[in-house]
Amino acid sequence: MENENINQELLIRFLCKQTNVLEEKEVKGWLEADTERYQLLEKLMRSKALVSQRMNSDWAKGHLEEIHKRISRKKSQRFFLKVAAGFIGIILGTSLILTLLKRNEEWQTITVAKGDKYELVLPDGTKVWLAPDTKFYYPLSFSSSSREVKLEGQGYFDVAHDKDRPFIVHTKYSDVEVLGTKFNVKAYANETRTTTVLVEGKVNIGFKNAQHKRIGEQLLYPAQKSKYNHRSQKYNVHKVDLRHELAWREKRLSFRQETFREIANKIERHYNVEVVFAEGDLSRKRLTGEFRNESIDEVLDTFQEWTSFTYTINNKTVRINH
Repeated sequence: MENENINQELLIRFLCKQTNVLEEKEVKGWLEADTERYQLLEKLMRSKALVSQRMNSDWAKGHLEEIHKRISRKKSQRFFLKVAAGFIGIILGTSLILTLLKRNEEWQTITVAKGDKYELVLPDGTKVWLAPDTKFYYPLSFSSSSREVKLEGQGYFDVAHDKDRPFIVHTKYSDVEVLGTKFNVKAYANETRTTTVLVEGKVNIGFKNAQHKRIGEQLLYPAQKSKYNHRSQKYNVHKVDLRHELAWREKRLSFRQETFREIANKIERHYNVEVVFAEGDLSRKRLTGEFRNESIDEVLDTFQEWTSFTYTINNKTVRINH
């Protein structure tokens, strides 16, 4: 029986109910293509299990029954029941629990392409929305003392409350720490500022320099936004319009007195293109506007009503000329 490119770690996380929707669909499709592949699943269930006193028979039955529910075709279900039944017997007899063996395999990476968005639920129940052109790293299980993730790009977090385990979002230049709240973090590698917007609750932000040394911190309250300049290492806080700040979640392009270059960054991520300015002066022009379902041509045509320029689009490159 051939593995045919399925990742064993992915299968283990599927068994442990730690896959997202797309990963679960991938595993189910792989299993349903050839029912003999359940033999590989059985081997993994046996070989990747470790003894744990936290295990009990109710957990074993419920855990495998839940996996069974996620298999859709009847033929596959019948084969799976044979495998699961045998494994339940092993679990009940020896108090085993499925777990990953290597610590360095316990982190998951989500990469969101330009033009896309992604939603997921973390092991603690925290909901995360990721913006285009974003990388997000999270552990398959959090520690008993904290819940820590890493972000490169932009993400919105609805954090499950846990008074004993703070939730921390690490970016290159800041650490955002909360217990349970809703907030947005933007930390793109090609931008000189990291911003945090608080929707509900309260967060504490620790600011870092390029050597990852903390240089200051700031408490943030609802409808406030912090801006941290990586170069000057200065930060400030001010009130903001949440609808504007969270426009990306609703697939809206929204900007308020932003430079054409800053707007171009949003356009690049929103439409999956590259924007090139023929002259630097035009990139510093400030504009205000909002778009929802318009094409990139419609957006640029509207800009032409506000300022004088021409543009060409060749494949995925947009060239702006005076």
